[in-house]
Amino acid sequence: MHQATIYRRWGNIPVLLNDVAAAGPARTSPLPDTGTLRGDLDGYATGVADALAGPLGVLMLRAAVSNVPPEPDRGPSTVLLERTQQLQDMLDRAEARGEPTPSVEELLELVVAPLYFHALFGRPVGAEHARRLVDRLLGSPATRRLGEAAPRAH
Repeated sequence: MHQATIYRRWGNIPVLLNDVAAAGPARTSPLPDTGTLRGDLDGYATGVADALAGPLGVLMLRAAVSNVPPEPDRGPSTVLLERTQQLQDMLDRAEARGEPTPSVEELLELVVAPLYFHALFGRPVGAEHARRLVDRLLGSPATRRLGEAAPRAH
């Protein structure tokens, strides 16, 4: 593609990178539906870890983050909104099956954020670390309380 075509379509490199990031995982990587929350979360977390450890993972992440505007009142990105809704749908499926389910905020804070933090500021972590993050989420006091409050099948 010629440089003039790129600038005519996107205007500048930050807008192009934002479109590439937006077309990425939230649209091309469907969330697992294994029949259990643990299976879904393990599949999702290890998939994110693998993608970030891939040849373009950290590069694309750093490019996307470098284009986040510094305004304090900016809202969440389209990519975050889309993926958060997909994660909520996954949690809703688990809840409908009667499984103790954390909130989407807990999932983002205890599993997703650490994966991206390691990729941005250190080295991407592997699948085993991703599974430990899922273990931590499912063993959190809030998730355990939900499990204790859930009616038991007889």
